[in-house]
Amino acid sequence: MATKQVRVAYTQEFRLEAVRLVQSGQSQMQVCQALGIPKASLNSWVKALQSLELPIAQ
Repeated sequence: MATKQVRVAYTQEFRLEAVRLVQSGQSQMQVCQALGIPKASLNSWVKALQSLELPIAQ
C-alpha cells in the first residue's frame, strides 16, 4: 500500500527569510540543508522575488 505524500505549506515569512539567507551570501544548498526544504522550492522563491525586482528590506 502506498503512503500518501503530504505537501508542506510554508509561511510567507519563512520563504522571505530563506531568500534573505541566499541573498546574504549563503549557497542555496546550505540554506536548504539548514532549513530542511527542497532545493527546487527555494530556487522558485528566489526566482519569483528576482522577477519582481523587489529588494528585501533588512
